[in-house]
Amino acid sequence: MEAIKEAVWSYLQGLPDDLLTALLDELGVASLEDLTLLEENDLVKYLKPIQCRKLLNGIKQEFPSVKLPKYSSFTWPIVQLFKLSKHCKLFTAWQAMACRLPGELGPDEGMGGAERAEPLMEKTYIILRKYLNSVPAPAMVEIKAEWPFLFSQRGLYSHICLLTDIAVLSKLEEALNHRGCTFLLFCQQLDKPAIKEVQASFDPEASEKAASIFLLLLTYFKKPKENILLEADPCATAADVQRTAALPTTPCLNIQGYIMRPSAWMLSIEGEVVMGPHPNAMHGVAAFFSSFYTFNLEYPAVRAYTLEFIQRSFCNPDKRSKSRKSTTINPQVSTLLRKIIDFEWST
Repeated sequence: MEAIKEAVWSYLQGLPDDLLTALLDELGVASLEDLTLLEENDLVKYLKPIQCRKLLNGIKQEFPSVKLPKYSSFTWPIVQLFKLSKHCKLFTAWQAMACRLPGELGPDEGMGGAERAEPLMEKTYIILRKYLNSVPAPAMVEIKAEWPFLFSQRGLYSHICLLTDIAVLSKLEEALNHRGCTFLLFCQQLDKPAIKEVQASFDPEASEKAASIFLLLLTYFKKPKENILLEADPCATAADVQRTAALPTTPCLNIQGYIMRPSAWMLSIEGEVVMGPHPNAMHGVAAFFSSFYTFNLEYPAVRAYTLEFIQRSFCNPDKRSKSRKSTTINPQVSTLLRKIIDFEWST
């Protein structure tokens, strides 16, 4: 909410906090992107006509270019995408990100500075969304170079929360502890050899629940795990995986070690490892799904059933499917959801 208020105050300095809070609450503005959907008729109850126009014009207007410094080996070229006034609070926040962090973090701290970068990432959220939504879309290697902290776990989870108003990581954790357990019990009563083979390797005490459910769903929908869930050497570095594995262009969760008992995970997009290695496979699944929404990507068609089921049953960041040319729930996904609900009621 503070990031939204900062954006409004950058155009309407001195607007009372209580008035702004009422405006945002009553209009249902839950993210910075929601500001771009406001119309003058929405605002007349709270603002004078000139204030309405200032706010709407401020959101849409482009300002003169500003030359920004480099952050370490990273450049920060937002100029062509969202040009900001030197008097704008968003510009001030961006300058802090570009100028202050190098001195504070030092060349060796790297992603360890994500916690301190998070408040500035939130304040510059609207700039980043403008960049990510640009056409043609920027390449992943460019995004990582220009917005490195977006590829930290803290940065990505914070961004997806601002985008969807859902804390995907905690949402997934809660769902796995409830519906995830139900799904595992549901699979136990299925008379499918492939499902039984996967379950034979599952150890409730040692296996990673998130990765196991992911694998079971791929098996249930009879879809191969390749190009979406890959196994890598437990000792491999990100550079090793990138050099030796045939990484797909779509998001791929690279599991180090055995899928049921992973030691770490890496996320690759467009054939590049962009996150990891990190422990805790559940965090990897959360990052994997967050990447589709953050970077405006569609689910790969062959495995769309599995991904849509996890989205709707466990994460549910958006009611819209990320499957190509699909705006409604897939019939096979709907059938499985109904079967699990019936199973819950019968047990």
